[in-house]
Amino acid sequence: MKIASFERMTQLLISGKEQEAEKESQNMITENPSHYAGYLCLAYVYAETNQNLDLATNYIEQALSYNQNIVENYVVGIAIYEQLHKPKRVTELARFGLTLDHSQAKFYEALAENGSGGLVEKIALYEKALFYAPNNTSYMGILSEAIFNQNPRNLRALELENLAFATKPDDIDNLNRFAKMNYARGDFKKALQYSERALCLAPDREDSCELYEEVELAQNPFFGTYEKVRLYTHRVPISVTILIVLAYVLLFMWALNSVGYLAVVMWIIPLGILIVAILVQTGTRQKETMQAKQNRYVRLPIAIIALIILFIPAGIQVVHLALDAVKQEVAVPKRQMMVQSHAEKKMRVANTSENATFSADYDRVLALRKLLENGKQNDVALLEYVARSYLPTFKQKIADAKNYHAFMNFKFYQMFALDGAEKAYLTQENNQFDVIVLLEDGKISHVYGDSWTTDKKEKLAMEGMMPHIVADGKYTEIYE
Repeated sequence: MKIASFERMTQLLISGKEQEAEKESQNMITENPSHYAGYLCLAYVYAETNQNLDLATNYIEQALSYNQNIVENYVVGIAIYEQLHKPKRVTELARFGLTLDHSQAKFYEALAENGSGGLVEKIALYEKALFYAPNNTSYMGILSEAIFNQNPRNLRALELENLAFATKPDDIDNLNRFAKMNYARGDFKKALQYSERALCLAPDREDSCELYEEVELAQNPFFGTYEKVRLYTHRVPISVTILIVLAYVLLFMWALNSVGYLAVVMWIIPLGILIVAILVQTGTRQKETMQAKQNRYVRLPIAIIALIILFIPAGIQVVHLALDAVKQEVAVPKRQMMVQSHAEKKMRVANTSENATFSADYDRVLALRKLLENGKQNDVALLEYVARSYLPTFKQKIADAKNYHAFMNFKFYQMFALDGAEKAYLTQENNQFDVIVLLEDGKISHVYGDSWTTDKKEKLAMEGMMPHIVADGKYTEIYE
């Protein structure tokens, strides 16, 4: 029901006539001290003007004691106790008020904000409040935020956001609320639009200024990338995040084995972005939030240490490869000089046991060549000259015309004893080193060469043997 005196107090306060409203309310109490209306009006005046909340509490309790069936008593009481931060009393008044008028949206809002229920109950209560007050943009904004917090992908949240903004585009609380929601979605551009509008409408509001600084920082490509990844991990279940990280680690391990230390870039790039992003954030003058503190004092040190740990083995590998390259550059001219000098002198090593082995192994290769020339390439015949374990590879490689030509034309030049009975023979064709042949007990156990060797490990093994053969090998020339 309408209370004429209460309606008049409302109009007086809207017109800015606080003193007149207070005086009339006091006169009402003086004229009829046992009627609720004067106490209700004076409590309302004190609550709205924020003059004295303690007096407002006394007056509204007196109004309730004189008449507990007036809806306005509960509405004003809720407004007073909300300012005093007494949720238990607010809840009591709201629940009793609903027994008098179930269509009063304020009661549902009070229960949603002050009750002990969870997010589901809050959403249900605000749905009720919005049903009875369909044009209340504040309810739209709060309900949109609650639905978003429950499920960021729920389209109802986006619909309410758009409706609230279209209905009242200058609602600062909603603008800040929607800026935060879009930031959490990773839509930093839209979040900046909301935040800029809120700041223009209320440049003195501290929360709007802080939010604008936070959203503006996300426009930086490094910090924006970091924030999108961080926010994504918040939106998906922890199990999904663990699976993604595990898959990335396995991919890194596979790449490390396949392409070597170049795979370290897979970790260096994200760690670099993380470090730059946090340094960008720490370089601003904005208020240091809990998230910013975690970035500076926890994530940044961990990222820097991890980057150093990655750089150490990568750096060692780079230095090692550089040294090997230098050694090869020095070794090639040295080998060529040895070949020329040795060829000019036409010297032959004396008949030592090593030279006898050298000649015997080469004779076996010559016999294998005749076998190949005659086309007798069956397994039984080849197994007399090629080790069983290497036979499939040898047949595959010798089928290539380039490999066949190299094998049929090279000469043994130098021998190096490996572990056990295996010998490594450096060959040459036209005074150029070409192939390394391994023989054990007169049988070819492996062949290394540019076209013979495609596997990375084999290439490394060949590069590792070459300097030892040159430095420590027995020099012997074979003349046909």
